[in-house]
Amino acid sequence: MSNKYNSAIEGMQEITKEYVVTLTEIWSTMFDDESCKENLNKLLEHASHFYQELVEQSLTRRSCIEKEISELKKEAEDIKRLLKVEVNLPHGITDTTPLMVIQYELDRSLDDLREQLVERRAQISELLAEQALLCDELGEPPRPLLSDPLPTPSEMEDFRRHVENLYTEKQKLEKKLSSMRRDIKKFLDILNFKLRTEMEKNLLHSRHIKLNKETFENLQHMYDLYGGQVQGLKDNIDDIRKKLDTLWERLRTSPNTRSKFRQYTDYNQHTYDIMYSELLRCETLKSQNIKMYVEQLRDEIRDWWDKTLKSDLQRSRFSHFQSTCYTDDLLVLHELELEDLKLYYENNRQLFELYADRNILWDRMQALEAKACEPGRYNNRGGQLLKEEKERKTIATKLPKIEQQIQQLVQVYQEREHVPFLVYGENIVEVMNYQWEQKRLKKEKLS
Repeated sequence: MSNKYNSAIEGMQEITKEYVVTLTEIWSTMFDDESCKENLNKLLEHASHFYQELVEQSLTRRSCIEKEISELKKEAEDIKRLLKVEVNLPHGITDTTPLMVIQYELDRSLDDLREQLVERRAQISELLAEQALLCDELGEPPRPLLSDPLPTPSEMEDFRRHVENLYTEKQKLEKKLSSMRRDIKKFLDILNFKLRTEMEKNLLHSRHIKLNKETFENLQHMYDLYGGQVQGLKDNIDDIRKKLDTLWERLRTSPNTRSKFRQYTDYNQHTYDIMYSELLRCETLKSQNIKMYVEQLRDEIRDWWDKTLKSDLQRSRFSHFQSTCYTDDLLVLHELELEDLKLYYENNRQLFELYADRNILWDRMQALEAKACEPGRYNNRGGQLLKEEKERKTIATKLPKIEQQIQQLVQVYQEREHVPFLVYGENIVEVMNYQWEQKRLKKEKLS
């Protein structure tokens, strides 16, 4: 043992000796020799127990310190593994370094690393909590982020971007939810409709609704259902307006009455109810004046027969035109015939217009050729001959181009309808070819 404790030991021995001498002197005045010996033996036994307890306590304390040192070393290894960093243990520790010093230095050397570990775990916990909340709202499965081993900084950054993407997706879905709800509420206002089921009420009004696939599927169903009804309502209102325009013409309804109903420009249930009521009124008046309306329709049909260049045979195929049994059915048949004629003309408007232009040019060409054969035409003054020659050249340029356009449109028509395009019951191309052939024969005959 080192001599550095000798003076303390000697001091303890002196103190013990002094106290024992003092005690024996006191005991000798109180007891006989035998009792004094017994007391000395007891004192020795107490001293032995006292020192034995001190030794045991010290050994226990040393064992605890050694255990704590071992745990600190294990903690250092865990931190090294978790943080993936090098742990620098205290320098200058030897076999003679007191255990308390070793424990203190070890503990102090780990303080900064412990803070890093706590901070990293707090970040993981915070990110996982954010993800759990977002995934619950979005109905998405969560991604794992383990706390042992700890994720690397790049893995942490990747997970942080994942959480940010979830948040961005949440914001996008919240905007979509708001937009769909706004549109559906607008549909319901237009339809003057009140929701009946709790599910639909929650979908439209709940502030705590999950932004998952099921929610948006149900919202889309509502959007399609009520949006389709709104579109149907709009189509019905447009159809009623169209029918009313026709009926007002038939009934010679006053401009004031028409103006009153044309003020209802909104597409909603109220407009539909107002317009439908007027339609029923006009239909009732129409039924009371069927003969007059049929005759009006027949005048229009004649005009459209003329516009669509129908032959007498084609016109006669509408046998109801001559009927005198004036009923609702007869009126409907005339309305359908008129609609068919209008649709036929509209679908082939360009052909009819080109053919009309072509006939104007053809007739003018014929007229100019007839003038060319008139006797005394060279006595003309004022440059008329020059004007006629210029016009002939213009017609000679325009006419073939128009006929080419007509033939192209006729080809498209025939491919679509699988029938020839007729004018006055004859194939339009054959009519034009026949006219050119007759012109050629006439020219040969004159020559």
